Amino acid sequence: MKSITTKTTISYFQILKKAITLLRINPTKIIAITAIVAIPGSILRVAQLDTTTNASLLSTFSGMFLIVSLTWAFLNEKDLSKRSFANIYVISSSRILPFIATTILVSLIGIQLIVGAYLVVLYMSGLFPFVVNVAGIIIILISLYLLLRLSLSMILVVGNDITSIGSLKLSWKLTKGNLLRLLFAWVAILLTVIIIGWVFLYFINLIPVISSNSIVSALCDGIILTIVTPILISCEVELTKSLQ
Repeated sequence: MKSITTKTTISYFQILKKAITLLRINPTKIIAITAIVAIPGSILRVAQLDTTTNASLLSTFSGMFLIVSLTWAFLNEKDLSKRSFANIYVISSSRILPFIATTILVSLIGIQLIVGAYLVVLYMSGLFPFVVNVAGIIIILISLYLLLRLSLSMILVVGNDITSIGSLKLSWKLTKGNLLRLLFAWVAILLTVIIIGWVFLYFINLIPVISSNSIVSALCDGIILTIVTPILISCEVELTKSLQ
């Protein structure tokens, strides 16, 4: 992998085009990889389980396996073509622990962002001095900067035999000099996924039986996740490739 120390061209349309190419390699297998976790996971969030089972925790953990498997599959296009979806889950599982560790480390910055936003809200209540607002804005800006610099780490930790710290360092190196381009790319990717998900959700909610039944509604949420998750991850993978 070459070192990136200068500005790199990041084209959203090229990323989207390459992501669509990835999705067309084997759509059926990609849907299978996603649906086997996304649909049961969505239903588990609303189903009544025994008191010793935390459905939310279970679906979150299985969701991490899904993300790792899809990421690994998109990074290894030939394996996506020739391996079964079960085999992809088994092989990619070797990267689950580094992925979880990386996710936790990046999430700490997310907590910092929430703290900054909370300080701004406290100031807006009128009960705290202006310095609280300034502190909150500074924390928010620093958090956003760190999140951008480390935004590739969860893709990198799956695609390389490195530790979570190693993936953070590599993401920091690859994003150097590309912050504005990276920001615009992330905003465009997220807006694309949100719009696609909203369109499906809008039309699904027009069916009365869906909005009135929590299990059926959760099933539909799982179907929407099955559609948008591969789109998001394939775009993330192509964004990361564009900086390597």
